[in-house]
Amino acid sequence: MNVTRADRQALSDLGDQLEALRAVDFELFRAELTAALAHLDGSQGERPPFDRVMMFKILVIQATNYLSDERAKFLINDRRSFMRLLELGLADRVGCPYDLVIPGEAHSGRRHQDTV
Repeated sequence: MNVTRADRQALSDLGDQLEALRAVDFELFRAELTAALAHLDGSQGERPPFDRVMMFKILVIQATNYLSDERAKFLINDRRSFMRLLELGLADRVGCPYDLVIPGEAHSGRRHQDTV
């Protein structure tokens, strides 16, 4: 089951705050994200990586909404406006930023944690 055009319009009519982010061409960041995260290619037995641009968008959602990793994962699955920004359907699998090692923290064993 996918989000319909009427669902999207209803969100717009309600004042979807994420709509402004849809104007950002996140694909411009793909090359830099790929280069920065090249060591996370799944070749070392890790699970296959999620799309880098989608994970970057999730980080933006987290930062603009003060969300922990767990809360972001829940809301992405729950909120159609987040799904629309990420171009996900209701049946799509959702990753979360803790599925990526934050650059500069790869060797320390630490993961991104909210301080809120």
